Formats: sequence, structure tokens, C-alpha cells
Amino acid sequence: MTSPLRSGGWFPAAGVLTTTATALADRTVLVVGASGILAPLVHALVSKRSHVVAVSRPPGVPPAPGRGDGAPLGRDDRAPTHGSPRVIGADTTTLAGAWAVANCGPLDYAVFYGPALTAQTLAVLTNAVRYRAVLVLTSEAAAPTGPGDEGAGLAPLAARYRARPQDAVVLLGWKSVDRGRSRWHTPGEVSAAALEALEGYGDVLLGRVRPWEQRPR
Repeated sequence: MTSPLRSGGWFPAAGVLTTTATALADRTVLVVGASGILAPLVHALVSKRSHVVAVSRPPGVPPAPGRGDGAPLGRDDRAPTHGSPRVIGADTTTLAGAWAVANCGPLDYAVFYGPALTAQTLAVLTNAVRYRAVLVLTSEAAAPTGPGDEGAGLAPLAARYRARPQDAVVLLGWKSVDRGRSRWHTPGEVSAAALEALEGYGDVLLGRVRPWEQRPR
């Protein structure tokens, strides 16, 4: 398959994600980080007739009293439908939260926003996914380890973080603009890269991660 991202098939940042792949229709897709940077992905998956389980923890909302840290918050026990995602509030940085999400039903695919998980909770959730899981990493994953470190490229980094052969990694870099300036990518751009990886086009480096000193501040 030809990658829509690499062939210039970008969608407008404020628009709707579009690709030619249809393998996600009628599949249950878990999205962790659904209320922030991956919010456009949720809408795209719904438009592609996926059954979406959207997980987020609203800022400032504590765990439910007596349930312990990581218990689901405002859990919606309805089955996910084509028309709207099933929303689960959970702290996926805790094992309790991860187990609650992993046991919410059969999960075909998943996209995880790395900062929302720990290594332990990522393993719990990945093992609950039947097919492909995509891990979205921030540029910190490619931070220099010392002076003169120019980075080894996407492939070694993805191999280090990929849990299973069928899984994929998206590394978020930055976008160069004019006169040496740079910016972070928008939620729409990040979601487009995640969708590309989810549909089987392989690991994705979004933007650049070197030179490190050009990283946006």
C-alpha cells in the first residue's frame, strides 16, 4: 500500500481525516488520549464506521471516592456504536485504570498516547489488543543521550518500543517553518500520522527530531 502521508495525502488541520483504507470498519478501536491530541482521530474513526472506545481523564477530576486511584470515571457501559464513541474516564498511568480499560470488551486495534501510560500499563493494554497497537511517542523519546548524538533514526527507536511484530510506533517531531523557526504539530497532523500507522503503513516519523537545538520551546 502507498502511504497517504508520504504521498502527500494530508487533510486540512481543521478538517476530516481521509485515507483510502477501509480495514477499520466494524472493528473496535481503543484510543487512549482521546480528549486531547488524538481527538481528531476519534472523529475520523467514527466516520470510518469503527466502534471507538475513547479513554481520557478530565483534568482536575479525582478518582471516584472509595474506588481507588485509576478506577473508571464516568464510565459509559453502552456498547460502542458507529455514530458515537464509547467514552471511559480512567487514569491509565495506574494498573487499576489499565485493567479496567483492558476488560471493557474485545479490542481489535488501539492507539496509545505514550505520556498517558507507564511501561506496565502499556503492556497490560497492548496484550488486550487482538491485532495492531500503535504507540505515539513524543520527541523526548529521541532526546540526545550526550554531546554529538545525531540520533540513530526511526527504525532502531521503533524496534525498542514496539511490543509485538504487528504493532507500530509514531514518533512526534516538529515542523520547520520560516527563518529557522519551528513548531509542534497540531492534533490534526498527529492524528493523521496515527491513523496511517493504524491502517498498516508502518512506523511514522512526523516531522524531524534533529537538530535538537531547533526543537520548539
